[in-house]
Amino acid sequence: MNIKSFIKKFMSIFLIINMLGCGISLILQSGLGSDAITLLNEGIHLKLGVNYTVAGLIYNGILLLLALLLNKKGLGLGSCVYVLLAGAFIDLYTYLLLNFNIESLDIIIRNISFLMGHILMCGGFAMLIKFDIGMSPLDAILIHIENNFNYSYKVLKTITDILFLILGVFLGGNLGFGTLFSILCTGTTISIFSKLISTSKKVYFSNI
Repeated sequence: MNIKSFIKKFMSIFLIINMLGCGISLILQSGLGSDAITLLNEGIHLKLGVNYTVAGLIYNGILLLLALLLNKKGLGLGSCVYVLLAGAFIDLYTYLLLNFNIESLDIIIRNISFLMGHILMCGGFAMLIKFDIGMSPLDAILIHIENNFNYSYKVLKTITDILFLILGVFLGGNLGFGTLFSILCTGTTISIFSKLISTSKKVYFSNI
């Protein structure tokens, strides 16, 4: 891979991580309850008194070690950037959105914020999976299980989200309607986005 190709690939990953950070921040700012992963990170954030950047590094670091053992081929530059920067972008967009005070706005605006965040987050994870640039550590683990034990990604994601919800609530995370919605819909939404991403895009990014 030459320097130009590396820069193009890194910029693509950088934009996707921005997308994920913005999406998760919109979910948090809606005050309707976060997705299960964010709920777990919120629990780590509250329990240990650290920001989302550090909480994300703890969560992703543990999963990255497991992913390296199970599905090293599923990891790549995108995985490293996600692990290192996802939490930082959540903190950044949370700071940028504070002035809008979304949580105090009309319930319709809060629902729109949540749904926009859900779409951005699921779209970002789908891109990491389908563009062959290195998926998140959790997705690398789930894809490995799907390929070797014939369980669908949607089912595995739902089970994982339930486990993360229980642990996140135990650690003090904020459980809300949005959390239950995410548990039921995140796996399906990511699968839908994965199917919508064109084969040409996958080939383009895998050849960068």
